Parts: sequence; structure tokens; C-alpha cells
Amino acid sequence: MNGNPLLVWVLIALASTSLACATFAPNPAPEVRPADFAVQYDWWEGSLPPPYHYEYSVTIAADGVGTVTYVPDYPSEQTPTWVETFTLDAAQLDALYAQLRAADVFTTVWREADDIPVGGSSSVLTVTANGATTTVPAFPDRVVEQADAAKSAVYAVVPAEIWERLTAQRDQYVQENEAP
Repeated sequence: MNGNPLLVWVLIALASTSLACATFAPNPAPEVRPADFAVQYDWWEGSLPPPYHYEYSVTIAADGVGTVTYVPDYPSEQTPTWVETFTLDAAQLDALYAQLRAADVFTTVWREADDIPVGGSSSVLTVTANGATTTVPAFPDRVVEQADAAKSAVYAVVPAEIWERLTAQRDQYVQENEAP
């Protein structure tokens, strides 16, 4: 590099480009589910008067242990929180990983849209895999169908009887807490 400023400039530019690509590239998605694969899915009902609002979170740990945390109204000291657990076996975890991979969760650069709706329901999906965490925002700026497919896949792995039980509990909660 003695005396050749053009060569120095080219090498610096290449190094900067490589660093920028490594820093901002989405998480690579190996075909086989990584050992650290874990999921957090948070869903909130839109702006509704109490007791019609509700929200829940689904977490799935790398070992397949899943938890649904369900709040049947706006969170407060008076509002109950219901927790249900389930377990996914290795084949179910592999299938969920494959669905999220097929929805390009790990290779899309997710950004929130500039113009987001106000007052409606929303959900955020956060996935850890292969040493990186990817967040699918509530209102992505593009590939909305892929985001919806990924979020639906997580919802679907929760056993139906858990959703049925939580829905029945919520219906009872609403009946008991509606204004006369």
C-alpha cells in the first residue's frame, strides 16, 4: 500500500461495506432448527372500553415449554392474569421453525410502517434463533402476509383446548364485569 492512495481508499471502502453488511444483515436461517430457537408472541386487543379489551402472550422456550399468559381486560391490580402451559416436542418445534423460516422471518429486514393504524388490535413477534433475535413489528412496512403467516403459526401451536378454556374464562369475566 506504499504510495497508492487509490488502493488504500478501495480497501477501506471494501472493509466498510463488509462491516455494514455484517452489522445490518438479517439473521441467517439454517435449515435445521438451532438449539437456541425461542419465540415470544404478544397480542393486544384494540382500544375498547372495559371489560372488552384483552391481551395475551405466548412464549416458547428452546426446550419446547410454552406458556400462554392471558389478561382478560386492561391490566390492573384488579384484573386477573391466567397462565396456561404446554409443551412442544422436537418435531413440533422443527415444524414451527420451518414455518417461520418459510415466512422469511429470519431473512427479512423488518421495519414498522410509517403510517400505522390507531386503536386497532396489534401483535409483535420476537424470535431468537442462531444467536440473533428478530422482531416482526405490529405493522410491518411490507410483506404483511408473511408477518401474518408467522404470527398465525405461533398462535396455532398452542393446543386448541387452551384457547377454548381461556375464551370461556374471558366470556365469564366479561359477563361478570359488564356495566348493568
